[in-house]
Amino acid sequence: MRMTLPLSRNPEVNGALFYLGHWAAFGAFSPFINVYFAELGLSGRQIGWLATLVPLTTLVLSPLISAVADRNRWRVAALRWSIILTVLSFLLLGLPVAFWPLLAAMSFHAIVRAPTVSLADTLIARQAIRYGLNYGTMRLWGSVGFATVAIGCGWLWGEMGYAWMFPLTAVILLPAIWLVNGLEEPAAEPNMVADTAARPWEIIYQPGMALVLLACFLTGLSLGLSFVFEGLYMASKGGSEWLIGLLFGLAAYSELPSMQYTDLLGRGGRMPRLFFLSFVVLAVAMFGYVWSSTPYWVLLFAAVRGLGFGFFLVSSVRLVDELAPPEWASTAQAVRQGVTFGLAALIAGPVGGWLADTASLEAVFVASGACLVGAAVLVGMRGLK
Repeated sequence: MRMTLPLSRNPEVNGALFYLGHWAAFGAFSPFINVYFAELGLSGRQIGWLATLVPLTTLVLSPLISAVADRNRWRVAALRWSIILTVLSFLLLGLPVAFWPLLAAMSFHAIVRAPTVSLADTLIARQAIRYGLNYGTMRLWGSVGFATVAIGCGWLWGEMGYAWMFPLTAVILLPAIWLVNGLEEPAAEPNMVADTAARPWEIIYQPGMALVLLACFLTGLSLGLSFVFEGLYMASKGGSEWLIGLLFGLAAYSELPSMQYTDLLGRGGRMPRLFFLSFVVLAVAMFGYVWSSTPYWVLLFAAVRGLGFGFFLVSSVRLVDELAPPEWASTAQAVRQGVTFGLAALIAGPVGGWLADTASLEAVFVASGACLVGAAVLVGMRGLK
């Protein structure tokens, strides 16, 4: 069923526009939030604990909300309300400057944001299948938006400070509420069992799914360690706010070729090979960070990280979508999102904060690379059919 007031008759344009609008907003926020917390005087442990909130709600709430949305075919409506409340959460985040009020504001933000990505990935991935489209071509526009805004805001926050970060992020996210109109609610599956979506974690029993999710978990540990501390690491090497924005922007731009060509290169049953390749490329980036002695070497390996992340994101979405029954589509993507950016990041935040405080930021990236080596060994030895 198509939503009323569609943005375009071209579903590829609609998917690309949504990703562009959604991820552009997070380009103004995500690369800088932990640097902002550090400037407020929060410790590494406090930053690590704040970093656990979004992963916690992604792990616990996202599969449950997605299961309800699957069962009742409320995916589009649930996505719209998640974005509306996320806009409100950004306005609230700009108010407190002490740890405990920030904890409350970040908790609200994490709760309302929890199901957004899994719902959007499901709706757009299913549109790609329905119309024979390249999912990576649509998803890469999210990276374009994120990168462009991150680079621009890196310069802007360096000139103005972070006072306008939260209201501007809310304004940039506003169009995404309307862009949801371009996404289609998939038709009900004729053989759907009424209560299948009520038990989201049972998706792991689908053949091959447990291996994919375990590899996603290990990659999530690595990404959780690196995402939280990349900005701080750049600052420790003498990088300015503009270089911090450029780091995340360059990484996001570097995702574009791998996102564009993952579907093409993965044809004929080769998607598991790209899944494996993503771990290798990401590991090179993490160990490269350890070796980097200047901000410019950090930028180089950020580009490598982006290339690997593009392969990982598209191949993991595609593999999970192939392995899951259609009636469990949102639930399966929510579980993937939950183990990768929920459970794994929930562990990585405090561990990374502890490593940063007691050892060094380099130790954070050594641990990150080790997780990726584990994922590569797991998939390489056991294989994935």
